[in-house]
Amino acid sequence: MNKYIYILLFSMCICCNKLNAQNFGNNTVPQEDIFLHFNTSFFVTGESVYYKLYCIDKETKKLSAISKIAYVELIDKDLKSIFKHKIRLENGVGSGDYFIPTNIASGNYKLIAYTQWMRNWSNNFFENDISIVNPFQKNLTNILTKNDSTYKSNHTLIDPLKTIPKENSTNNNLTLTVEKNNYHLREKIEIYVLNANPIINSGNYSISVNKIDSIIIPKMYSANNYKKLFEHSELKTNTFLPELRGELISGKVLNANNEPVQNSKVAIAIPGKNFLLKIATTNSEGSFYTYLNQSYESDNATFQVLNNENLYISIDRITNLGPNNLQFPDFSIKSEMRNTILNRSVQNQIENSYASIKLNKEDSIFPIAPFYQSKITKTYLLDDYTRFSSVKETVIEIMPEVFIKKHKDNSTFHIIISEDRSNLDILPMLIIDGVLVQNHEELLAYNPNKINKIHLIGSQYIYGSEIYEGIISVETKNGDYTTSTSGNYIKNVNLFKPLTKKQYFQQHYDGNLKFDRIPDYRNILFWEPYLTFPKKNNQISFYASDIPGYYYIRLEGFNEDGSPISLQEIIKVN
Repeated sequence: MNKYIYILLFSMCICCNKLNAQNFGNNTVPQEDIFLHFNTSFFVTGESVYYKLYCIDKETKKLSAISKIAYVELIDKDLKSIFKHKIRLENGVGSGDYFIPTNIASGNYKLIAYTQWMRNWSNNFFENDISIVNPFQKNLTNILTKNDSTYKSNHTLIDPLKTIPKENSTNNNLTLTVEKNNYHLREKIEIYVLNANPIINSGNYSISVNKIDSIIIPKMYSANNYKKLFEHSELKTNTFLPELRGELISGKVLNANNEPVQNSKVAIAIPGKNFLLKIATTNSEGSFYTYLNQSYESDNATFQVLNNENLYISIDRITNLGPNNLQFPDFSIKSEMRNTILNRSVQNQIENSYASIKLNKEDSIFPIAPFYQSKITKTYLLDDYTRFSSVKETVIEIMPEVFIKKHKDNSTFHIIISEDRSNLDILPMLIIDGVLVQNHEELLAYNPNKINKIHLIGSQYIYGSEIYEGIISVETKNGDYTTSTSGNYIKNVNLFKPLTKKQYFQQHYDGNLKFDRIPDYRNILFWEPYLTFPKKNNQISFYASDIPGYYYIRLEGFNEDGSPISLQEIIKVN
């Protein structure tokens, strides 16, 4: 059976509460693991962690197509999450970054990464030690040690200058070479990736170039050796659904007796000019599920039970991974490192003061076409007409296809589907900025001067198994409508939104005078999370900064057949 059909059937059974993961063996259920390439394992506050995530299918060894969402966390010794990122995976890879603030304590931390699907197995996550020093911390002297043997015994550490043998510059017919080993300040640096087999080794890679200080740092896993992290994972009894088609959003509908309600319809809306609207149906346990497979702008969402205001809705929150077997070595730094750390902190402060002109660029979110786009029969741009003081007058005066029917307690909008047919028992779907509005009085009470346009779909429409007598979709000028309705059946929720993909700033000194008089105190000369090598000779270029010293070039990734690639080089800037 195709593994992805298997996963879908497995997920459907979980949704219906027909089984748990223990019914299957480790060799039966498709698995994945994660390698995380990040820029360095030692940071001073004011610097950023940059990372690239590779999700790997354990069976094929290639980039995984199982999960479309992954998670990256920084955890302290008290097992508290310092940050937690949700990363959208495209063809098994994703990236992100985290700026380390000055309120974080000096210490050892764990950088971990996983998918929800991986949580069905114990000890099934990527982890790596990183150390952070906060020079602004008052008790900095408490973490200084003069005993070198104590320092080494408490850490699993490396000295990069002594642990990068020359043979690490070639791997699987892929070779990393530098034009020369010594460069001047602000000089253009060119490196080359020689690819003996472009078809196989085109692959997916990332590269970091960061300064090596006289500081012993925690070891970093490479694409070559990270697999040892996943040698002892076992299938657990609890179950987590794979985020196979995007972000998984779920919740529950209950009645007044706290009993689950089956076959209840739930509308999930992320409002705005580019809105998302989904309708889900609850199962026998009262649970509903839906996937968000498109990028969206707002992190606000409205959840509401349809056609029954007496029910209660709750939204599931993503639980923490909660590993309780993480081991954190005691944190200390050698007293000789003090000046190095303080100098690095000053350099960071100067560099960060120019952050406004050295901006990373977030990828644009492509406009989301509304689900009814191809069915629109009429659009009213209200600025093309006389503006009236109420929505009711606006409808009466300029929209002959729409009429308002007055009931005892409220009014409802209706669309004339045809001359001889208009079913008053079935309401049209009424949407304002993507929010499904059940109480039509909301629109009647709305200020028409805030409305930009109104779309009409003048035919019966089925959406999420619900039947509507047409659609009335209202777009406000600001795209910021929030419903005034309240109750246990409706919830406004802040979503845990995936990070937006970025294009990272790259310094250039190629005749552009803009940066000539600006200090350049970059400790990270280059970070590029998305590289392929389709040619036999592939060139990468970047510029040195104003900081002399040794720099560590580290290239990680996987080729087309899933073979890991890990290449290193060292250059000197003076």
